[in-house]
Amino acid sequence: MKQKRHTIILNSFDYKVLKNNSMIMICCGIFLEKIKMNDDEVKLLLTEYELKELVGFVAAEANHALSKRNEKELSDIFDQLEAALYSLN
Repeated sequence: MKQKRHTIILNSFDYKVLKNNSMIMICCGIFLEKIKMNDDEVKLLLTEYELKELVGFVAAEANHALSKRNEKELSDIFDQLEAALYSLN
């Protein structure tokens, strides 16, 4: 059974933060390749399972960030992704 893909919108800066994080790319990089670009907007096309995985890894990386700036950036992205996940239910 094919799972439904959901459109998750991030700005290009947030997308770049995810792409520049090596652990997120190792674990979820394939999810971050399923995109549509639109000006300063990146639309991720994810299943609910993929979104849950991404949320978990972003949370873990935010909790273990080496700088306050990176922690804040990842925490903000986590909040967006978590809100998108809850809106699916």
